[in-house]
Amino acid sequence: MDPGDADDLTSTGFNSQTTPSVNADGTPLRPTTNANGTPYSGPQVPAYGNVLGQLSAEAIAQIEADPINCSQYNFGMSNTGVIPGTNWDANRKNYDTSGYVDKFSNMMPLPNYYSTAMG
Repeated sequence: MDPGDADDLTSTGFNSQTTPSVNADGTPLRPTTNANGTPYSGPQVPAYGNVLGQLSAEAIAQIEADPINCSQYNFGMSNTGVIPGTNWDANRKNYDTSGYVDKFSNMMPLPNYYSTAMG
């Protein structure tokens, strides 16, 4: 199933398998069905990922403390929240030290509307 917007209906059709992945305030939702229409029996909590590698238990706990805004996720160059040596991309082994990513990220508005992908 593909994650859908808050207003999406669960669809298990051949070409379109989607289900809402967040509610209207952005809180992650647990799926109710699998792609084949059977009841979902997977994990209760959402899975978190990081392009730099697997998140540490401390980082996951910080994210779960505020899953909407991740305000407790305290990361930076000295504390990436990633388990060393677990990067998936051989060209992305550590936090960007140039400041470019931080500058770009700080210019982005925070999400505030979860009903469509364009919000």
